[in-house]
Amino acid sequence: MNKKMIIAPIILLSAAAAAFAVSFLTEENNALTTTYLDVEVNNIQGTIRIVLLSDLHGKKFGRDNDILIKKIENINPDLICFAGDLTNGRDKKGKTDKTGLKLLADLNKSYPVLYIPGNHEYNGGEKIKNLHNELQKSGVRLLKSQIQSLTIKDNNINILGLEELENPNSVESLLTKFEKKESPKIVLSHFPENFPKYAQYNIDLILSGHAHGGQIILPLLGGIYAPGQGLFPKYYKGLYETRSVKMAVSRGLGSSVFPQRLFNRPEIVIVDIRPNDKS
Repeated sequence: MNKKMIIAPIILLSAAAAAFAVSFLTEENNALTTTYLDVEVNNIQGTIRIVLLSDLHGKKFGRDNDILIKKIENINPDLICFAGDLTNGRDKKGKTDKTGLKLLADLNKSYPVLYIPGNHEYNGGEKIKNLHNELQKSGVRLLKSQIQSLTIKDNNINILGLEELENPNSVESLLTKFEKKESPKIVLSHFPENFPKYAQYNIDLILSGHAHGGQIILPLLGGIYAPGQGLFPKYYKGLYETRSVKMAVSRGLGSSVFPQRLFNRPEIVIVDIRPNDKS
């Protein structure tokens, strides 16, 4: 057997393996998944469906995020909550990234949208100030250390958006004030690592992001790394509970420093809030 007969199959196999790897890694970064979480709370009638989004980092799913928007339209939520890092905005120079602005503005035409800044939107200078002004002009509710009360299906929902980096000293007093509200009480917090501290308060549910699902998820080991938690983070996806307080963590949509996801596709989280049968 001559060398050409040996080399040709090797080249073909290598090319096929490379093409498969590129296709697989592209799919891991771009194929949207949906995760359904059920949460029982007191003082609620019927079911309220919340779509939790986070960590877009300026990413697009289709032109003008039409793929993402279509999936959300099919879910038909009562409320959309965005838990921070809409953009990679820590760079104060250059133009404001309009991707996240357009996404939330478009969604707000059909559904109430609440948004809190993430760490990438702190210290972003005029770019982020302009982004927030434009979001508010579009009707998106920007919650920076603020409480928003909404009526959804005859239920009064109280939602607190925490501003944990810019006003860290206000968090404790805000939560102390907020826990006196009637249920359902929902807190938007970008940083899931703060869950043990926040769970000491009389609230029902925390919606969070930031961990990017651990970036890479390995069987049996889970997420590999999350900012603020380090290696093998405790809070990186799904639902957690302590002291009757629950926290839903989104794996996020985009990436920031490390560009590749693995076994951790971009995620839309659907949180169905239902009556607590034991209450």
